[in-house]
Amino acid sequence: MFCDEAKCLDRILTEGRLRKEHGLKDGWYDGGSIFVAVFLVIAVSTLSNFRQNRQFVKLSKVSNNIQVDVVRNGRRQQVSIFEIVLGDVICLKIGDQVPADGLFIDGHSLLVDESSMTGESDHVEVDLTQNPFLFSGTKVADGFGRMLVTSVGMN
Repeated sequence: MFCDEAKCLDRILTEGRLRKEHGLKDGWYDGGSIFVAVFLVIAVSTLSNFRQNRQFVKLSKVSNNIQVDVVRNGRRQQVSIFEIVLGDVICLKIGDQVPADGLFIDGHSLLVDESSMTGESDHVEVDLTQNPFLFSGTKVADGFGRMLVTSVGMN
């Protein structure tokens, strides 16, 4: 940063010397050219960063909009995780992320990776008697099952 400031100071002094040598009429060409070049670089850089940020926001929205299989009103359908409501029955399979907190209803050999919550790498078995609870953000490591949504959102 200090080098940039020193270069600017040197350039200002040089421009002053050029104006003195060439006069006010012709001495402004170098300084004006540098000013225009710096302005263009800043403008192009700002525009590029703005477009890149806007593209990132769009991509982020699309990647967070995960579709899940839900049983609503007796019909199985795919909905966005943002449209899940209390009482929905969600069908889970290997690789799915649990989209909300809920209770295990039925299934077979359902193992859940809770390392994102607890930090432990061991998979947790979910069943009706010992551990019927499923937590949002965990991943299904093995098996399949259905869950009843009991809470949505952050809290």
